[in-house]
Amino acid sequence: MKRNWILGGAVVAILAGCGLVPPIPVSDPLQLNGKPVTLSLAEGALSSQSAMSGAVNASVGDVLKDVTIPFTPGSFKVCYDFTVEGTFSGPSGSVKLSNIELDLTVNDGTNGPASFQASASEVTMTSAGGKYTGSGKGLCGNASDVAKVIAVLKNAPEPNSVTGTFSLETDATLPPGTTLKITFENGQGEIKL
Repeated sequence: MKRNWILGGAVVAILAGCGLVPPIPVSDPLQLNGKPVTLSLAEGALSSQSAMSGAVNASVGDVLKDVTIPFTPGSFKVCYDFTVEGTFSGPSGSVKLSNIELDLTVNDGTNGPASFQASASEVTMTSAGGKYTGSGKGLCGNASDVAKVIAVLKNAPEPNSVTGTFSLETDATLPPGTTLKITFENGQGEIKL
């Protein structure tokens, strides 16, 4: 019996390696959809490249509790889209956002911590009625320790904490006190064996 189990495991591993075992999709894996983050100017950031950052602090349940994962996966990728808005007296027309990064740690006090580092392409904010808005796609990153992330999001205790930093730079000098509101949406995860 043990030999059959080992043989079956080897077959699944070979099929996964050949891409014949489909990835396991997970909707909103860190339960960030709809969660806002407020970004503020970094200290002394009044140059032509204004740096902004904000704290992410949320909780997530055991979203993988009912997901069957036969073996330790090879990767766990997480992607979110986001909207960004702000009201400030900036340059007319548009403001470009670059170096968009999200550094997150998930923890439940027992199985973690484990981290994700994600990045996104440039986003252009346009102005209308004194308000700047924009949207970003594909803020994606992989778990640094897949086994730990799976353990945190699959096993008790819950809720788990999601903490970290969202940061970016602008191509314009922004006035002191400027803030931007980021809201996560369309979160998708993909676990590959």
